[in-house]
Amino acid sequence: MTQFYAVLERQQVKGRGKVPRHPDDLYVLVKDGFSWPAFFFGPLWALTNRLWVVGALLIAAMIGIGMIPSAFDGGDALASALTFALALLLGFHGNDVRQWSLERAGYELSAIVAGSNLTDAERRLFESMGSMMFGR
Repeated sequence: MTQFYAVLERQQVKGRGKVPRHPDDLYVLVKDGFSWPAFFFGPLWALTNRLWVVGALLIAAMIGIGMIPSAFDGGDALASALTFALALLLGFHGNDVRQWSLERAGYELSAIVAGSNLTDAERRLFESMGSMMFGR
């Protein structure tokens, strides 16, 4: 099955350091589509991907949802439904949020690449670039 990845290239932003010279540090590939890690691990996934604000908001939402059963009769079912809805929302939009966050951090969408997995997509990207990878 072919998956598509957005290729984000680090741009030099004044006051935010130098552009890395090694292509592994210069490009980030973000998968298009549903994010299973975001669905299952929500806040941990956000914090692992350095999405600090999203992670904090997810933790706050989980704490708020956790308080529902004590506040309402039948709150257990409501809390379960809200937790599942939040996980589904994050699963469907997690990669979009990650891409948006990277763009705000100085990365720019430079290409779309397809591959059977992340390694295959990276190989295709770097093969297509040839000697351009190192600015030659």
